[in-house]
Amino acid sequence: MIFSVSKLSLNKLLLRFFFLFQITIFSYNFFWGKDGIFLLNLFKQENMLLSKKIDSVNSEVANLNIDIEAWKTDPFLKEKMARENLQMAKSSDEIYILV
Repeated sequence: MIFSVSKLSLNKLLLRFFFLFQITIFSYNFFWGKDGIFLLNLFKQENMLLSKKIDSVNSEVANLNIDIEAWKTDPFLKEKMARENLQMAKSSDEIYILV
């Protein structure tokens, strides 16, 4: 037997017990505690997911900035939007209404 009372004094037995208890508490905190390794991995995964979302939003913002610059410089886009979406026409255009 590992813990034979007759071979070990009571002090050594208590020291071994408390040592095992401390190892158990440390292991629990290391893996499942509030700053444990499992929680750290979860945070890393969440961080990677948020980084991907940030990259996609940044690319969308870049595309929208390109569209804004195109709107500022290209009069054809303005006219196209006015004709198609706003149902506008020039004063010299003939308008046909289909019933």
